[in-house]
Amino acid sequence: MPTVVAITSVIANKNCTDQYNIYVIANNLSDESIAVFRKLETENDRIIIIQTADPEKYDRFVMKHFPVTTTGLFKFELPDLLPADLEKVLYLDGDIIVQKDLASIFNENIETVYAGVVKDYYAVFDPDSFQKRLNVKHKDYFNAGVLLLNLKKMREDHLSELLLRYRNSHKDKFMDQDTFNAVLKENVKYLSFFYNFMYHCWIYDTKDLADYYGIQMGKSRYEWIREALIIHFTWRKPWQYFDFFASDLWLHYYLLSPFKNNALVRESLNEDSDAEKEIAALRKAIMQQREALLPKRENKPEMALKKKQNRRVPMKIAIWGYGKYGHRMFESLTRFCSNEYEVVCVYDTAFGELKNTDGERYLQVRNPAGLLEDYQKGLFEKVLVCIFDYRASKGPKQLLQDYSIPELHIGSKGDLYPLSSFEQGKKPFEIDREGYGFYVIKNLYGALANYETFEMLYLFDDEGRVVEEHKDRFNPDIEKCFFYDYPFVLRHPEAEKVFLDGQYCILAKTHSGGNYWHFTYNNLDVIWLLEQAGFHGKYVIPNAKFCSELLHLLDIPPERIITLPSFEHNKVYVFEEIFYIALEGQYQMYSTPVLLEAADYIKKKLPVNPSLPKKIYVKRVGRRKLLGADKLIAEYGFTTIVPEEYSVLEQMTFFYNADIVFCVHGANSTNCLYMRKNTVFIEAFSSYWLNPCNMYSIAAGGIRYLPVNPLETVWFSKDGIFKDFTIPEVLLRMTIQNSLLINEAEQR
Repeated sequence: MPTVVAITSVIANKNCTDQYNIYVIANNLSDESIAVFRKLETENDRIIIIQTADPEKYDRFVMKHFPVTTTGLFKFELPDLLPADLEKVLYLDGDIIVQKDLASIFNENIETVYAGVVKDYYAVFDPDSFQKRLNVKHKDYFNAGVLLLNLKKMREDHLSELLLRYRNSHKDKFMDQDTFNAVLKENVKYLSFFYNFMYHCWIYDTKDLADYYGIQMGKSRYEWIREALIIHFTWRKPWQYFDFFASDLWLHYYLLSPFKNNALVRESLNEDSDAEKEIAALRKAIMQQREALLPKRENKPEMALKKKQNRRVPMKIAIWGYGKYGHRMFESLTRFCSNEYEVVCVYDTAFGELKNTDGERYLQVRNPAGLLEDYQKGLFEKVLVCIFDYRASKGPKQLLQDYSIPELHIGSKGDLYPLSSFEQGKKPFEIDREGYGFYVIKNLYGALANYETFEMLYLFDDEGRVVEEHKDRFNPDIEKCFFYDYPFVLRHPEAEKVFLDGQYCILAKTHSGGNYWHFTYNNLDVIWLLEQAGFHGKYVIPNAKFCSELLHLLDIPPERIITLPSFEHNKVYVFEEIFYIALEGQYQMYSTPVLLEAADYIKKKLPVNPSLPKKIYVKRVGRRKLLGADKLIAEYGFTTIVPEEYSVLEQMTFFYNADIVFCVHGANSTNCLYMRKNTVFIEAFSSYWLNPCNMYSIAAGGIRYLPVNPLETVWFSKDGIFKDFTIPEVLLRMTIQNSLLINEAEQR
């Protein structure tokens, strides 16, 4: 499939009057696969498939750790596999896309060398030096995924034989690439950086890249990627990850290819722990290389190595950040955890306004600029950071990392336990739905989290074991919040206990209180399954209006709804019985049918109102706004609505009555659940935040889905998802016009 997409991009961007002969070198291609390639042929574009006669001879060269199959070695024999009268060929790996006509690279003069190649900047920072690895002296290393080959010279010098002989006698790190570098040495011509724009070119420092490749500075990475002739996916692949480097550009050609009607299931790179480790290792190597190149600094302050001492109990700690979150943590620790922790220093940038701490102990609030010096003096052993969204804050995090100041996490992964580990109660009914687990837990504790942005109750027992499943099911990294949001030490808590008799379902999870989408997709299916099974207990929900509105639409009376303001910080609530439904499989696969059942129930209550607009533009306010599009969208007859000005029921009614909805991605896109079958949903994304979270329910609900984004390639960043964005006019018009055509066809 990737090769077909690559060829699609070649044909889409070529000069239409030129004739291309595209050779596909493969082995054991099925008739079905050959038929797919044939679909790419045009009057001026021939697909010539060459099946290798003896592919097994390469099997011994396969390297388990390196993602190149034996077909990647066929390029050794291209001089023999291709027609004898062919003197020059442009070889391309299948994991590329082409953005312009290839004439510029093909017309490069390589008469005196074996190949035209592009240097691989990764080799500069690879700790395993290619010079030592390959026993060569030349200074540059090239990538073998894009090669302009001089077949005539290769045949004259019997290069295929030399390549195979070298590969047979050496065990190389990068398979065919090492072989080409070792055999061709410097008998190559180095071509433009833009002829093989690799993933690594996206993460390195732009000045370093400009110096290495001889590029003029002044252009952004986005301009570089637009200028690139060939984009090469040299690491993770865009058909596997929707948020990988240039994955949106790759998707464009996928949707032009013969596979356009095939479902494409991709994951998030943020869920790939190996990727995170590899990026961290790469960045560490970059920093080490830079330090090695820099001149030694005189009088560089050295960190004194502290000898490990027998620590006295309690541990002396500092709190960094004394806003609402810091106040709560200070109070919790000083009142209930004094046997384990002693807060000795408090820091905040507003130290001039915050004269001192209050509550159980008096401490002067200090300037964070003195934190490092205080740590070096031994005033405290660890820092508890209580800064809003600290995980996205570069300054404090960087300081702690740079100077190896230990950070205190009251919680850890070891505190998380599955629901099956807790005291089980008797089930009054069963819930038999694939992918769901149903539990009744007795005598479970609940306590409010201290982190103000997450309106949630921790669920735990007297031993401090925390319910693992009680987190946002759509963010696999959200368990990190358990390390920051702890209300206090949960083992044998000394706080006042409040006993709550009866049956409860706790819907106050991470993210649920501040986000309509997360509350709906985490809880709507749970409420529906419980109500259908005959649950008559109470629901504990965040204090957001949309939470109670949604429960009312499912006919749950006010007396069965408890909001979080009914609970107090630094108290422990002991629940007689908690009814808990947890997804135990892929959430999209199993939750979507249940969500749609609940949505269909709500849709029966929504009024059909012919006076409401048939085309609505759901405008986002706050952050991540779509800029400069209002007038254009209005040209096509869309009525603008700002969801915050309407109740949940009114929002649902707008969506239900509309034929076409243009919605900027965000929480209010949740209401696509309540659209009618065969209507059209346009979802506008920032390139920083391409999230397919609505795609599964939309597809299952029979709604026509048209995503649109700026086609900028950006590396995901926490800050980036908050930025406002624009979409080129041509893309907006094309998307809206397509929606009108689809709607017209559905109306017939």
